[in-house]
Amino acid sequence: MPKICFNEEMVIDINQRMIEFTCPSYVQQPNPYLSKKEVMEFLSISSETTLQNYRDSGKIEYVMLSSRHFIYSRSSIMDFLNEKTIKRF
Repeated sequence: MPKICFNEEMVIDINQRMIEFTCPSYVQQPNPYLSKKEVMEFLSISSETTLQNYRDSGKIEYVMLSSRHFIYSRSSIMDFLNEKTIKRF
């Protein structure tokens, strides 16, 4: 039996399509997961090590698809940013 390999973007796309098929009312909601590339762009970081440190320290939630592929919870990224927000008096 041949093996099928998926990258992060493919898994996210498949996940989104399954959600759209099984729950059409959810379609307007953004994908609950972000790829490594999307998170790095969103947080304006260029180092994968910084992203790994955020993962390892528990600052952001993630799903490990394989030993080298992760997807990240959009809500935990937003929580992380809210914690970093400086509130003015």
